[in-house]
Amino acid sequence: MTGGHSMVDLYLKILSYDQHALQCLNEAVLLTPGKGFSEGVEFYEATCRSRGFNVRVFSDDVSALEWLAA
Repeated sequence: MTGGHSMVDLYLKILSYDQHALQCLNEAVLLTPGKGFSEGVEFYEATCRSRGFNVRVFSDDVSALEWLAA
């Protein structure tokens, strides 16, 4: 996802995961270089994980791909 997403946008996206029964979802979220964590990224990761989705935020693609392959 790129661009600015409100907390409501992010929450509605997560609700759509519930509706589509995506409990086996594995998603690596890559941060934009030089931007770091934002409130929205932290909210998205925490809310997904609390709902049983395997989501993790990474700052580099190598780590993200290693995690997805494990």
